[in-house]
Amino acid sequence: HVGVVHLTDRTMLWTAELGTAELGEDYAAEFAFSRRQPLMAWGTGKQHRFALVDLATGRTLHERLAGRKISALGLDPNGHFAVIAGTEDAVLLDADTGADIAVLADPFGRTSDLYSDRGLAWTVAGDRLALASDDGVNIYAASTGERVASLGPWPFVPHALAWSPDGTRLAVASLEDRIHVFEP
Repeated sequence: HVGVVHLTDRTMLWTAELGTAELGEDYAAEFAFSRRQPLMAWGTGKQHRFALVDLATGRTLHERLAGRKISALGLDPNGHFAVIAGTEDAVLLDADTGADIAVLADPFGRTSDLYSDRGLAWTVAGDRLALASDDGVNIYAASTGERVASLGPWPFVPHALAWSPDGTRLAVASLEDRIHVFEP
């Protein structure tokens, strides 16, 4: 069991094992949890800081300044990879070492509002990552960051993403109140 409390000047974490711990003197803008490992990723709003925390010990495993607004972040289900998405690109990280694997840029050539408040989704196996941009979705291999497919550009704005349990279909919800299903 995990609880997170946002205060105006700090963010507090509570776990059953640890009790209460302060994450930092900034508000947390984004959170992500690994499904199979006791890991939590979080990004701050003012300082644009990213951290990966071991929930079993409360220890910060990796921490870095993102250098820009963190629009979205995620951990793969197995806890091996993390992604920090900003308004210009996204960075794929090795969760074990904190090292960059790749910078994931939009192949449609845009740099404004890229990945801003857009969806990201890992396959259940954690082997592929889908990231939505203004009018398309890019799919990357998790281990290398190589773009394996690009869907779009579309006349609608993708907003939220979800993979089917077997990883063969990707559902894309648009701001136009529709759900589109693709087999990338």
